[in-house]
Order: sequence, then C-alpha cells, then structure tokens
Amino acid sequence: MSDELARELKLHVIRPTQYCKQLLSANGSEMIVTGHVKAELYLRGLKVELHMEVAKSLAPPFILGRDFLTANQGCVNYALKPPMFTLFDGLVELPFYTCCDTSNCVTLAQTVHVPADHEAYVQVNMPHHFNTQEVLIEQPPRILSVSVARALVFCKK
Repeated sequence: MSDELARELKLHVIRPTQYCKQLLSANGSEMIVTGHVKAELYLRGLKVELHMEVAKSLAPPFILGRDFLTANQGCVNYALKPPMFTLFDGLVELPFYTCCDTSNCVTLAQTVHVPADHEAYVQVNMPHHFNTQEVLIEQPPRILSVSVARALVFCKK
C-alpha cells in the first residue's frame, strides 16, 4: 500500500524496525518501506484482515501480491466474459470490468451542458440490471470532457 493511501484511509502505520521486509519493484529496484499496517478489506460482504507493507511512491496505490493470492486461493479466469477474479476456492467472485464495458457503464443519452454551480436531471443510457438499484457514480480516473461529482443515485426507468 502506498503511504499516501494509508494516510488518506487514516490507518495507523507502524514504523519499521531494523528487520523490515524488503520490497522490490517490477524493474528490480528496492522500494522505500515506511512501515506496515493492519487493514480490513471487504470483498462481497466477506471481511479479510490484511497485514500490508507501506511504501513510498507506489503506483498503483494498492497491490494484492502473490502472497495474498496464494494464501487465499486467488484465481483469474480469463475464459469468462467479463473475466472473473475468485478468492477462497470460488467463494468470492469479482468480475473485472473495463471503463467502457457496456454491462457496467452509464452513458449520456445526449450532449448536456450544465452551468457551473448548478444541478440537473440528465437522461442516461444504462444496463437494465441497474434499474431500481442504488449505484455510486464517480469520475473515471482519466480526464474526459465530462466531470461527475461522486453521487449515490437511485436508477428509475
């Protein structure tokens, strides 16, 4: 876990002792370990307690490594559409969606201009399985011409 994410989540980082775990990046260079944390990860209602190393300048900010996958029977099945990530010998199934996957994406029905500091109801296209569901809408990680504030919304018709 990155030290920035640990601070953002307000986790108590235990500073390393003289015998801290060494971490290597993908290119083989040593990473600067700033400590370790105990974190709780919720996967489809199942709580998993993790002991994670905290490192400087980690991107992405959170990595589940081979040790976690081995200990928790992690598997990725790319034969399925979308690919499925499973844990605990199939007990927990988490589908991988892409940003543009139509089964997991809400799109504007037409171009809409909402002035700054205003709110509006806008018509969107969405998969039918979201009807009568509460969903969380967030800005995608890449910069687009559309900005969306985080919102918990109820889908209707």
